[in-house]
Amino acid sequence: MSESCPDLERNFFDLNGRTIIRCPLSAAELEECGQILDRLQDLKPGAWRGHAHGRDFTGEQKGLKLQQTYQAGPAFERLTDHRT
Repeated sequence: MSESCPDLERNFFDLNGRTIIRCPLSAAELEECGQILDRLQDLKPGAWRGHAHGRDFTGEQKGLKLQQTYQAGPAFERLTDHRT
């Protein structure tokens, strides 16, 4: 945690083990991630698209879970070293 962190944020982190960063991604970053996710919507459970892998939820939750999303495209890869 940097020295420029306000006391209230530091206290919130100390109490809760996390901090909230509002709007950490730019509109362009969000758009690029959204475009990649749109292309993955039809990925079937167990299938691969590039290095992204589709898995299905079990139990009451229905839907697609993406694994290795950081390899789905450059926008997600950049999130691994994002400034926030």
